[in-house]
Amino acid sequence: MRLRIAQKSTIAFAAIILMAAGVSVISFRTLSFLQTSNGWTAHSYEVLEDASHQMAAMADQQTGLRDLLLTADAALLEPYMGGLAAFESAFATLKRLTGDNPGQQARQRGGRMRNWRRFANWRTNRPLMMPATAAAVP
Repeated sequence: MRLRIAQKSTIAFAAIILMAAGVSVISFRTLSFLQTSNGWTAHSYEVLEDASHQMAAMADQQTGLRDLLLTADAALLEPYMGGLAAFESAFATLKRLTGDNPGQQARQRGGRMRNWRRFANWRTNRPLMMPATAAAVP
């Protein structure tokens, strides 16, 4: 069977169109995957940054209490008070960011409890401190 030039041209053109459509579909799927991947990567970095802020807030709390013990000056509790607020803020942000991951939520709650227990001793032993500083510790 002999095909005419018009038929051969039509078949070649259709094959080219089908290949272009296939390449377009593959490219679209790849780009969609890359976009989703980039979104999750950015999300992970945001979670890590907020976890870092939470750790810095814990260090500020520790600094404030250490300064209080060394100097007995309640005015030096400012890092502690700022650390409390920053810790709770970072905790709320992390809770929102990790809302889709129950494992991370559980680890966050555990970290919050460890932070609370770490500084609970200071809250309960206020009577042992000097009266001026005991009133300043929340």
